[in-house]
Amino acid sequence: MMKMNDIGETNQHYKAISALSVSITLALLQAYLMLIFSGLDVFNFSMLQSDALRYIVQVVLQLVIFAGLYAAVYFTVKTFYCRKWIKENKHIWVQGTWLHIHSKNNIRVGTVEIEQNFNTISAQGHNICPKGGQAPGQKRKITTWYYTMAQVMDDKLARDFLGCYTANEMETMTSKDGIHMLKILPP
Repeated sequence: MMKMNDIGETNQHYKAISALSVSITLALLQAYLMLIFSGLDVFNFSMLQSDALRYIVQVVLQLVIFAGLYAAVYFTVKTFYCRKWIKENKHIWVQGTWLHIHSKNNIRVGTVEIEQNFNTISAQGHNICPKGGQAPGQKRKITTWYYTMAQVMDDKLARDFLGCYTANEMETMTSKDGIHMLKILPP
């Protein structure tokens, strides 16, 4: 099972998940209240002599139970919602560990770990200049980089991946910023 991470700002999806979770929890609360009004109260704590203590225990226990119930409903709704979104958007689902090859002035090879939250991307990667792509006697350049902001866009005409990155070169202790504009090709 692929995991959808809680990163990014894809508010419309989380609003939908929250709204459905609240609706389900309210329906369960209404069912619980109907049971109480019909005379079945499993949390009456009749063994407690003090009415005040019984009331406090009932309120605290019910708050804890319904908070836990909401958390469980939210987790379940989010899981199904994310699975459905991934299935419907598999053509732009890029989460995972990827090999990448940069062909600039010299070839650079590395891996990138991409985490995806609907259309929002977070990524961290590293590159090296392979032995054949460096001048004799030169040390291998190692660069680490990460996205400060990235997004997958699906406009039906072109599937694009746009990411603003910061790269840090280990040997020279320098950093630079840039933009990756990538096409996601269909399999």
